[in-house]
Amino acid sequence: MRKGPARLDAAAPCPSGGRDPLCLPDGVPIWAAWGPMIQETRHPTIQWLTVTACAAFFLYASTPTLFSVCLRAIAADLGISYGVQGSIVLARAAVMGVATLGAGYLADHLGKRCLLTAAMLSVAGGMFWMGRSGGLAGLLGGIAVTSVGLGGLEALNGALICDLHPRAVASRVNFLYAFYPCGVVASALAAGTALDADVSWRLPFLTTVAPCVVIAAMYWVGGYPEAQPGTVAGRLTISRIIASGTFWLLVSAMLLAAGAMGCLVYWGPSFIQEAYGASAKAGSAGLALYMAAVAAGRFGMATATRFVPLLRLMLAMVVVGFISTLSVVLVDSLWATMAALLLSGVAFSCFWPGVLALGVSRIGPGSTTLLAMLSTAGIVGFGLLPYGVGQLAGAWGLRLALGVCPAAIAVMGVLLAVVSLRDSARASAGPKT
Repeated sequence: MRKGPARLDAAAPCPSGGRDPLCLPDGVPIWAAWGPMIQETRHPTIQWLTVTACAAFFLYASTPTLFSVCLRAIAADLGISYGVQGSIVLARAAVMGVATLGAGYLADHLGKRCLLTAAMLSVAGGMFWMGRSGGLAGLLGGIAVTSVGLGGLEALNGALICDLHPRAVASRVNFLYAFYPCGVVASALAAGTALDADVSWRLPFLTTVAPCVVIAAMYWVGGYPEAQPGTVAGRLTISRIIASGTFWLLVSAMLLAAGAMGCLVYWGPSFIQEAYGASAKAGSAGLALYMAAVAAGRFGMATATRFVPLLRLMLAMVVVGFISTLSVVLVDSLWATMAALLLSGVAFSCFWPGVLALGVSRIGPGSTTLLAMLSTAGIVGFGLLPYGVGQLAGAWGLRLALGVCPAAIAVMGVLLAVVSLRDSARASAGPKT
């Protein structure tokens, strides 16, 4: 197996040592926060793999988005009820969760090259199967195969970025995850336009196959950094991870945050169409607006975390997210709903990558298993809460069922506040000896 460089150079410092007005306090040029993979002086393979990971997340986003935007067309074609739709989302999350845990464990022992390549090829095969399916069984089979690949990408992409950019984990992980909403925006608008033009719902799934194969090849030819012997990854075992109280707080926060986000992704387009009699294109436009705000928020957080502590930013965004999601339920206006989705996107932008970064800083760096376990909680929440909304919508209606979102955000805020209090307690106790 070809090995990458053992040493990763940091961003080139300012000549003035950080005193220049164009420099951040730690001496890193301010432009590096906005273009980390281009502006840094790094080995070419680091840039190659960073670009590959970002492109993979762009395509990763198309899978739930296409399913969400095409959901009404799929349900009409195959005769699927609300309950079945929610069950499909939950089953997808379960498969992804198992795949994420397995990929994280294997990567710490076998490396990431083969697993990332196989994951991308699995996504390509699953999307092809879904696009060629003629019934519910084929759709479910394609979703299962796709979910295995997505679980591998979820477990390893963030960990790969942490390996490539060990000195700027918070900003780089936020930058990576910003490409997820960018992919959602592009695929939502494309799929909504195609459906309004009476194109079959199967065709959008087939268009993603070739790009997935290209990215799989990019993963295969990239040069990966060597694992350093005796690092934290070798000592941070599963038993040590689950013995940490902070881990369980972060797992719970991740589940709730991802669940609230999943509710808006999966049910947002349907809610706009049903509550206001809008078209499929209008529903996809609402989702695109929401995810564009997520993208903008993550690019902004990549810079903001250099000036404001990440946890403090996340607590502020909890307040914004609670108010905006509650507005979706209480305010009966299409334009108010669109505005609430915009604010929700900004608020939710930092939650998933933020929890991963908190895990690295509070529990320990260098462990793919740790990041996979946190991501698995997010995947489960991303399916579990939308499943609950689907079950409640049959009895209460979709508007009231979406009240799950502000409730989840409120509880997550309490959990993050406890993490902050634990940090304060450790700081007042002084450094450990």
